[in-house]
Amino acid sequence: MVGDFQFTPKTVNARVGDTISWSWQNGTHTTTSTSVPAGATSWDSPMNSSSTRFRTRVTVAGTYRYQCSFHFAMGMKGTIKVMAARDAANQQ
Repeated sequence: MVGDFQFTPKTVNARVGDTISWSWQNGTHTTTSTSVPAGATSWDSPMNSSSTRFRTRVTVAGTYRYQCSFHFAMGMKGTIKVMAARDAANQQ
């Protein structure tokens, strides 16, 4: 969720191949990657009443960090921790 000057949840655990989805609630924001693992695709998407959903597929294991370009100084940041499918299976 994107709204009230925060991403909810702040941290998401995922597996390679998962699709991460952001849904707009209120305000004018972005979801903008600030660091991604080598070989991963970065993103920069508006989140507002005209752009209410953004999705990206994570294809590389590692930590993805992102923020709202307008409100990062207020702490509007998030993290996606992506495990390789084999690593995730070993933890179950």
